[in-house]
Amino acid sequence: MICKRYFYLIPLLAIASLSTTPVTAMPAGRTLKQSIVIDASIADVWSLIETEEGLKKWMAPLIELDLRVGGTIKSNYHADGVIGDDNTIVNTILAYEPQRMLSLKATNPPANFAYADAIKDMWSVMYFEVIDEGRTRVRVHGLGYRDTPDSEAMFKFFERGNEWVLQQLKKAAEANTTHDMVQGDAELDQILADAADESKDSAAGSAVLPANIEKEVIVNTPRSEVWKAWTTPEGITTFFGQAADIELRHRGPFEIYFDLDQPEGTRGSEGCEVLSWLDQEMLSFTWNAPTNFLEVRMQRSFVVLQFSDEGKGKTKLKLTHSGFGEGEQWKEVRAYFDNAWDFVLKNLVTRFDGGEVRQGKAFKPEPFKYYVYYLYPAKDSFFQGDISEADNIALTAHVQYLKRLLAEGKLILAGPSFDPPIYPDATETMIPFEIPTPGIVVFRAHNDQEAKAIMEADPAVAAGVFKARVNPFNYSFARP
Repeated sequence: MICKRYFYLIPLLAIASLSTTPVTAMPAGRTLKQSIVIDASIADVWSLIETEEGLKKWMAPLIELDLRVGGTIKSNYHADGVIGDDNTIVNTILAYEPQRMLSLKATNPPANFAYADAIKDMWSVMYFEVIDEGRTRVRVHGLGYRDTPDSEAMFKFFERGNEWVLQQLKKAAEANTTHDMVQGDAELDQILADAADESKDSAAGSAVLPANIEKEVIVNTPRSEVWKAWTTPEGITTFFGQAADIELRHRGPFEIYFDLDQPEGTRGSEGCEVLSWLDQEMLSFTWNAPTNFLEVRMQRSFVVLQFSDEGKGKTKLKLTHSGFGEGEQWKEVRAYFDNAWDFVLKNLVTRFDGGEVRQGKAFKPEPFKYYVYYLYPAKDSFFQGDISEADNIALTAHVQYLKRLLAEGKLILAGPSFDPPIYPDATETMIPFEIPTPGIVVFRAHNDQEAKAIMEADPAVAAGVFKARVNPFNYSFARP
């Protein structure tokens, strides 16, 4: 039947609560990552999400929308039905930020849904990214797939079905037309038939990535106290950081400072914000990487905390950290936080057990060290004016790069050194260089790897205009 056919597409926007297994650290689960580029502005794409009429153009013929944290999206793929019958799907809005992200959980799948048990472990997040003025990338992360036959089969099934749904969103955004959700679709029929066959096999593949981090602890105090510990500066500094700026409002600051002796911008989670909350039930906020991960620090991932009662006077806290990108440095960031959250949550439990809370390296950046990198022209004719247009572009970017390092508190000083043209009074304290005199950049970094990365990221070095080497620097004396 047509109505059953469309039921299988709900996990694109379906998320469920995290696993209720009472363990200290939950398995990371698996993530189905899919994306599409749409030739429409991000405002036009979001308009298909934020209104009932917009959702009807690509999601389902019957929609009832209450767009707020804790609100719902109710849909029915059977045009002859009504919202509220057995075919109605109810998704609860966990968090959202207009034109940036939407996170949902399925609180009521349709009757006779094939994966009713497996979907309880799932949730999804949609990310919206501007490519340029007229193009938008939409990413969908389906999280919480488990190592069970039903979950593996469901993964394979939705991998194909969600691809089709994204195409419907693309068609609606680019053509501004309503897809006929009731008439048959040969492409969809084939996708579902193929997926049903594939679901008999184990669902392994390159799209399965351990992207999310999930943790769970039991805290020996009422839920109201755990909530205060996470949502007030006074509470969070009892187990997590030296100071904090937290305002419980949409896009209010969620900044935790781990080292107040560092320059502004490098003290902790500066720039992170509250996304949404349900009082004493859920808190979501953006999160950034530590300062030793320069490539991705300015990007944001997302953390969701869920609070529930666990017996008399106890609280179960579930933490989900998602939104990690791809690439080697993102893998390192994920590994870092997989350990760091264990440390933080242990501190939280210890704080309410009356034990000693430790402020440790699991979430505190390494102390800064000082370095210097030297720059030498790659061409001997550089000082004779042999500078191409491409060289000039790289040199301009080099200057802007140093200005950015200065603004971030990393750069101490930078500039060229000069070899005097003659030495009329040469002494043993005035010895000419045997090689061209270098440009000098004195800066701060947490470790040798980060220092090397800062040097190699200099546009003039990356473009080959300058050769460079980096050395540790003993910063012994300086003017106050």
